[in-house]
Amino acid sequence: MRKPKGKIMTMICILLLLMNGFTLSAYGKERVRDCHVTKDVTLLEEVLVKLQLLRELKDVAEQEGYDVEREKAAIWMAEQFLKFADWDEAHIEENATAFGSAPMYKNSDTQKMAEELPDFERREVLKMVEKSLLDLQQVMAGTVSREPVRLVEWDKVTVQNGQYVNSDGKPVFLYDYFSKAHGAPQNDPELYNDYLGNIVHPLSLSTLMCATEEGDLNDRAINEVIHFDTYYPGAGDNIGYMFLWHKGNLIPKWAQEKYGVENLNQGISTYTSYDIDNPYIRDMWTKIFDKLIPQIAGRKQDTLGYVLTNEPHWVTDQNNKWFAVKNGISDHTLAYYRTWLQEKHGDIATLNQLWGTAYNAFDEITVEVPMDIPAIRGTPMGYDWQRFNMDRVMNWFTFLHDGILENDPTATTHFKIFPRFITGESGYRDHGIDVEAISMMTEMVGHDATIRKANNLAVEPEAWETNYVYYWREAAMMNDLLSSFGPDKININSESHFASTSNYRDLEMAPEYVRSAYWLSTITGTHANLTWWWPRYADGSIEPRHLNNLSKAKSYPGSVVQQPRVANEITQTFFDMNAHSETLVKFQQQEKPIRLFYSETANIQDKEQINKLFDAYESMYFEGMPMGFATQRILDEEVGAFDVVVIYDTPTVTDAEFEAVQNYLNAGGTVIMDEVSLVADEYKKERHELLMAGNGQLVVVEQNTLENMKAEAFKIVQHKMPTVIVKEDNGLAQKGCIWRVVDGDDEDNKVVTVINVGKNTAQLTIEGINRDNTKVIDLLTGQALPHKIQLPPEGVLFLNVGNKSAWAIHDPVKGLKEPITAVVTVGDSTIMSWMGGENEKYHVYANDQLVASNIHATTIKLSGMLPEEGVNFVVKLAKGKPVAATLTKPYKVVKGDTLAKIAKGYHTTLQVLQQINDIKNPHYIHVNQIILVPTQ
Repeated sequence: MRKPKGKIMTMICILLLLMNGFTLSAYGKERVRDCHVTKDVTLLEEVLVKLQLLRELKDVAEQEGYDVEREKAAIWMAEQFLKFADWDEAHIEENATAFGSAPMYKNSDTQKMAEELPDFERREVLKMVEKSLLDLQQVMAGTVSREPVRLVEWDKVTVQNGQYVNSDGKPVFLYDYFSKAHGAPQNDPELYNDYLGNIVHPLSLSTLMCATEEGDLNDRAINEVIHFDTYYPGAGDNIGYMFLWHKGNLIPKWAQEKYGVENLNQGISTYTSYDIDNPYIRDMWTKIFDKLIPQIAGRKQDTLGYVLTNEPHWVTDQNNKWFAVKNGISDHTLAYYRTWLQEKHGDIATLNQLWGTAYNAFDEITVEVPMDIPAIRGTPMGYDWQRFNMDRVMNWFTFLHDGILENDPTATTHFKIFPRFITGESGYRDHGIDVEAISMMTEMVGHDATIRKANNLAVEPEAWETNYVYYWREAAMMNDLLSSFGPDKININSESHFASTSNYRDLEMAPEYVRSAYWLSTITGTHANLTWWWPRYADGSIEPRHLNNLSKAKSYPGSVVQQPRVANEITQTFFDMNAHSETLVKFQQQEKPIRLFYSETANIQDKEQINKLFDAYESMYFEGMPMGFATQRILDEEVGAFDVVVIYDTPTVTDAEFEAVQNYLNAGGTVIMDEVSLVADEYKKERHELLMAGNGQLVVVEQNTLENMKAEAFKIVQHKMPTVIVKEDNGLAQKGCIWRVVDGDDEDNKVVTVINVGKNTAQLTIEGINRDNTKVIDLLTGQALPHKIQLPPEGVLFLNVGNKSAWAIHDPVKGLKEPITAVVTVGDSTIMSWMGGENEKYHVYANDQLVASNIHATTIKLSGMLPEEGVNFVVKLAKGKPVAATLTKPYKVVKGDTLAKIAKGYHTTLQVLQQINDIKNPHYIHVNQIILVPTQ
């Protein structure tokens, strides 16, 4: 076979080879240069041929005005992971060791896994490239229409009205990885770009930066923080975040010598390696804030805020071997506790009566930490210790927060909270984290929520696996808590564990799961999502610390840097979400008419309280109504912001919480509760007062069942139920489809999103605004869908429900300065109107009607009626006047066709076919190409 030359011949060569089941054995990176047939086809050769075909097709599509950012991302990912596969092929033993260090692979043949990894990655690249090819072919054929990608302007993003926005004021959802290859330059375009994300993070602040007793900063603080923009040229223009790091050997040598390490490291936790109550520690931080913050104030590197601490917790339960604090507690903490108790109880006699003790003075009280929390949970002593631990930790956080803002009043802060400590099934509350108090103090809210499909280390399936395909509780409930506690605040997941966790990996993870997880996280409130993690350098090599340290190596195997389709789907999902960001923001900002009462008091006293709260949350979550929470503060400050408060099985609350509920009723609020709630104070002393309806409505459900309480709640909010209803049948008692509805472009159109987290395929019925005339359009493809839809587990729908037509043939051309308005009619009936650019294409369905207002343009009249199945309608416009208007249908090119032959067969001209198909070269068409031909 002769070597073809030129771009067109290269494509023909590739197509012929692929059609005959062959591929290429010689190739170049940018262009296939040497074609010949071989029967010994390798996987790599097949990947490279199809990757080159995707490059060529992308170039053609881009020249024709199509948005091809999605294809550029897929090509980039393919090229990266082919490098990764080569590296893995050359480092089998290193990967075998890494696989062997991960607990979930301890019973696997890790040597075999390492040997098979390179070709696994190549097969995944092949699947990714093939899907990208198919997607682009459908777009170019007019069977799929996509909104253009709105790329994040990494150097221009700002915060406006609780959203990240580009320079045009339109919202964007931010994405990146936490963290990227350790030590790699933050201006490396192979790691910082539109595909992985381009969020920078200067050197984390720590007490090590306090180089002298006078507070002089060390060299790294000066070079890598203050002079970050010169240390990494170009990176200083990008948005980023600042991190306060508290783990490790962080005490400067001068402080060790002056204060003694043993006096600074008492009561340390997993991620805080010193005593937070020690005044010397605070003094060092104050000096760092005073010296450093004024020099970096107002920079883009803190657009995502100062992360005040990483996964904070001060667990004091001796039974929690992983998280329990070490080295006891300091005299500073003990003195603080005694003072707290005295302020709480007034005199020692009152405390003794509650505790059943016989102290003569508060100074006699001692504490052994860690302690047996289960033994004292539910007692007055247990409550006081856990409440104190929250208050003293909050005091530490307030110190850090205020120290930053005193030096930069424009700064913003948040935390990386462990959601498992707040929403998790264990229910313990001795960790010191008061999530509402934190959310109220910081300018943003932050966490590192997890979504996972399994616990690989669990001996038996977890309870949630009975009904659901993945564990959605943590991410959804945490977002709803945070949006209730800190409404209108930026929500940052600064270490999302959706692709992998310490106890979950799935090397063959499906892209559908990835999209589902990130979509759910976003519609429930997350504005920025930093995925855990990206430990590869640009050449494919792994961070040495994760190859040389087995305790760290266990995090690497089976993670996203070995999963091409997972990495690509994360990017593609954010591309799609940013293309529709203005609509998705509406889901985040939805009103939450039903509020579940959340009491930290009840959570402290009963480890099952959070599970009872989740039972109530789960029972109402799948009915199309966003859920929220109410606390004492919310009831005091936000009267009128919701319709009803549901109090389910919450026996112990403080007098202040009880009074807040009563005041809410007196102000005209509505409360639904059971007979077992609010019956005791924080020390479980019986409460004799009863709630009174006051000026509001009090519904006490005598039969303590969630079904009855749910029914009462939805009666009250019936007037706020969406006009579009999604009915589900999945064969289980528990529904599995999370669905929400927001306004579309006008009152006749609604946008619906549905996520199937259930374990079964769901049979959905969409009931719309006007059932007889309502159309269902997939907003991600522009295609019309039926009212009855089958949605598999992990499936995501994003629909327009109303009177809009499908627009599967629609691709606006960029660069038109003035939009053109036009009306299309058949006979005397208007069937469609639009405002757009030259060469726009639409699919028009029978009986389409769109009332046009303020239309000032030429009317294009067509004779005849539209068939029921609809037709393609192509209109070529030139600055306000029609050039050609033709009813068309698709035609697939077969072997032997020429454009002239097709034109003759459909009683038209070569020039018309060129015009309506935007074909520049009439001599270049290929088999299976879809072109439009006249219907008449």
